[in-house]
Formats: sequence, C-alpha cells, structure tokens
Amino acid sequence: MVSRAPHQRHGLPRTGGTARAIATYLVSVRPLLQEITEARRAFIRHIGLLMEEARHAGRQVVVQAAGRIGRDEGAGFRSLRAQLERMEPPGACEAAQAAITKWINLHLAACDVMVDVGLSGDLGRLRETQRMLAEARIHAQTFNAEYNRLVSDLRRRVSRANDGRGRTGRRNRAPSGR
Repeated sequence: MVSRAPHQRHGLPRTGGTARAIATYLVSVRPLLQEITEARRAFIRHIGLLMEEARHAGRQVVVQAAGRIGRDEGAGFRSLRAQLERMEPPGACEAAQAAITKWINLHLAACDVMVDVGLSGDLGRLRETQRMLAEARIHAQTFNAEYNRLVSDLRRRVSRANDGRGRTGRRNRAPSGR
C-alpha cells in the first residue's frame, strides 16, 4: 500500500498536487514503465515459445516450462511492483498509479496461474493467462489516457504560468513608483 502521509504533511490535497509534484511523478514513473513494458514483452515472448513448444514437446515438458516461466517472470514482476509501490503519487496522479498497479497485478496473477499449471499439470488453465493479459491491456490503456491527460494538464498549467512572465522569466509587475 502506498503511503499518502507525506502529501498530507506538505498540505497537498489528495485530489490534486502541485505542478512540480505531478511533473516529478511523471518523470520518475517513465523509466519504471519502460522496465515493466520490457518485462511484459519477455513474458509474452516466453508464452509464445511455450505454445510453440507445446506443438512439438511432450505434455510434461510443457507443464514444467509453464511453471518455470511463471516463477521466473513472476519474480521480475514482483520486483517491479515493489518499486511501483514505493512511489508516492500526488493526488492528481492516483488514477494513473492505480491503473498501472492493476496492470502489473494482472501480470502477476497470470504468472501465478502458470506456476499452478506447473504444479497441477492442468494445461487448460493456460487460457486464464490469456484472459488476464487481455484484461491487463485495458488497464494499460487507462494508464496511458491518464498519463496523457496529466501531461496535457501540466502543459496548460505551465503555459498559463508563462503567460504572465516577461522574457526574464519573472512575473511582470506593475511599476512600484520608485
């Protein structure tokens, strides 16, 4: 669970956040997203290889491979989820954080199913992984929409702030009469 106390301590509302806090979150989440995306690609690639192997290898080989893939990929996703959980998004970013958390949790659940296939030998359960990965795509789309909304909102904030500034970057002020 992500702690919200630091945001409350600094007086940031849970429903918003300063432009700086939002920008910091967006910048800090990007490298993690790249890692998560690469982990997903590797997972999908391994599932594809498993399906190809299923055509040529014996049932027990496929069952063992499914369990191994689930364990190995699951460990990577758990590590990435732990990094994600350490992030403290400002209130305006909580929907994006929730979407990416759901996305990674569905990948973990798919890995857990594959581990179960390795233990039970029930290859029919592999269809569950496909369902979970399809559901995960919905959360990825939600995250992308939220991320884009946050970036657009941040750009509008910066633009509005810059509208009141001169070329030096300082706010234009009325002459003080000195």
